[in-house]
Amino acid sequence: GHSPLDAEDPLQEAPGFDHDSDGIGRRCCAMGENDNRDSAITLFNMACCHLQSGSYGKSSSLFDMALGVASPDTDPGLVALILHGVALLQYLDGLPSESMRTCAEGMRLLRTCLLDDNNDGGVSSRSGATRGTASSVVEVERCVAATLSLMGRIHYTDGNPAKALELSREVLRLRRTCLGEHHIDACCAAYNVGLASERCGRLDDAADYCRRFAEGVGNFLACAPPGHEEAGMEMEGEAEEEEWRGPCGGTLPAAARAQLGTSLFAVGSIHLRCSRVTPALSYLRQSVAVRSLSLGPDHVLVAQSLHKLGEVLSEIGTYREAMEKFRESARIYRLSRGRDSEDAAAVLCSAGQIHHARGELDEALAVYGEVLRVACRAYGRDDRFVAQMEGIVGNIHLERGETADAMRRFANATRIMNQDRLREWV
Repeated sequence: GHSPLDAEDPLQEAPGFDHDSDGIGRRCCAMGENDNRDSAITLFNMACCHLQSGSYGKSSSLFDMALGVASPDTDPGLVALILHGVALLQYLDGLPSESMRTCAEGMRLLRTCLLDDNNDGGVSSRSGATRGTASSVVEVERCVAATLSLMGRIHYTDGNPAKALELSREVLRLRRTCLGEHHIDACCAAYNVGLASERCGRLDDAADYCRRFAEGVGNFLACAPPGHEEAGMEMEGEAEEEEWRGPCGGTLPAAARAQLGTSLFAVGSIHLRCSRVTPALSYLRQSVAVRSLSLGPDHVLVAQSLHKLGEVLSEIGTYREAMEKFRESARIYRLSRGRDSEDAAAVLCSAGQIHHARGELDEALAVYGEVLRVACRAYGRDDRFVAQMEGIVGNIHLERGETADAMRRFANATRIMNQDRLREWV
C-alpha cells in the first residue's frame, strides 16, 4: 500500500526563474539557448508553480504554451524538461498511459542531447551553445533520472514491480554519479529501489536500501528550522513553509517533507516484516518527528505513526510508553474526526489489549466498552467485528467472575455469527 517517493523530481524544487539559484531556471539554461528560450523557461516555471498548487488546468495550458515556444530541433533538452512536466501532470491527472508516452518522447530527445555532447567535441551546431561540458552532461543526466523515475513510478502503480526496480536502480546510479551518494535526491531514489524490492519479495534488499534512505533523511532532520527540533512541537508562524537544506545538497519544501514522513513510516513497516524491531522503532519515531514538523502535531498522519509506534512498543513489552503513544494518537483522531472516529476506536482497542495483558481488567473493560459502542454505531449491531468485541468483553467478565454478564455477551456474539453464516449461504 505504499507509494514511490517523488520528492526527487525537478518539479519538486523551487521553480523560480533565477539563473543564480539551484532552481529549474538555471537547469534549463544549461541545456541550450535560442531566441525564445527565456520565454519558454518562464512559461515552464509558471506551469510548475500551478502544478504544485494543484491548478492542473492552468498548468496544462502553460506547458502547452512553453512547448509552442521551445524548439525540439534547436533546444531538445529544454523541450525534454517541459515534456517531463507534462508527463507528471498527466500522471497526477490519472492518465498513466499518456504519461508514459510523453516520457518516452522526452527520453528520445534526451538521448539526442547526450549524443550531441559525445559527438560535437564541446560545441553543438544547434543554437551555438557550448555543450559537452561536465555541467551540461550532468544536467541532462539529471533530467534523464527524473524521467526514468516517473516511468518507474508508473510501472510500480500498474503492478509491474520488476520493471520499476530496473528503472529505479538506473535512477539511483545516475543520481549518485551526478549528485553524490548522500544528496537527498539520491536518498529518495534509494527509497524507491527499496520499495520496488519489497514488492518483488526481496525483503533484505528492501531493508538495506530503505536504511540508506533513512540515513539521508536523518541529515535533513538535523537541519530542521531552529526551534522545532523535537517531535510534536507546535509550528510557529510560517515555519512550515520553510525549506530544509541538506548538508550534502538539495532542498525539501513542505510537500516533500510530508512525503518523507510517509516514506519513513513505510520503511518502519518494511523492517517489521523482516522482524527487525530496533530499526523499525527508530524509523517510526522519525516518521512521527517529520510528520509533526511538516504537517503539524495534530494531523491524522501523526496519529497514524503514533499508533503504529505504540503497537511495536507494546509487542516488546514497553507498555508505559506504548500507552502514551496510544493516548496521543486517540486524542488527535478524536480532535480531527470526532469522538466516534473508527480510527480512534482502533487505537483504543490496542490500548485495551495492554490493559488486559497487565491484568487491569477494570480499565480493559472500560476501553473495550467504548470500542464496542463506536463499532455498533459505525457498522451496526449485527456486524462480525461487533461479535468479536462481544466475545472479548465476555472473556473479561468471565475473568472478573461475572458469569451472567459473560454468558450474555457470548450469546449475543453467537447470534451475530450465526446470522452472518446464514447470509453467506443465501
